[in-house]
Amino acid sequence: MWRGIPFVMLLLLAGLQTIPVEQYEAASIDGATPLQKFRHITLPNLRYFIVVASTLDIINTIRMFDIIAVMTGGGPVGATEVLPALLYNTAFRANQFGQAAAIGVLLLALVLFFSVFYIRLTKTQAQDASQ
Repeated sequence: MWRGIPFVMLLLLAGLQTIPVEQYEAASIDGATPLQKFRHITLPNLRYFIVVASTLDIINTIRMFDIIAVMTGGGPVGATEVLPALLYNTAFRANQFGQAAAIGVLLLALVLFFSVFYIRLTKTQAQDASQ
């Protein structure tokens, strides 16, 4: 969500600084337009950084509870209810602990899926960099 924007921008800035200037110079000599430079140089070089930033942002969004609980409590007719807020409301307001446990397992599975994806992605990137 919006709280993670500075971190995402910092990651993308770090990614932009890793792109060799020679690639842009070669593209300029070849007559590439700014849009072509962005499409063929910038985006492919930022792909890893975009995937990492997106994955971390998804994990942070899944675990978001505090702002929604304080601001809206799930909102009108559950409009802003996310899984952690649904888990809290099911367990402590509706006293349905079995259903809340199932929601907790689902939440754990989602975070675990994205975490494993992120770990494998960074491990693959580290192996590629060492070769």
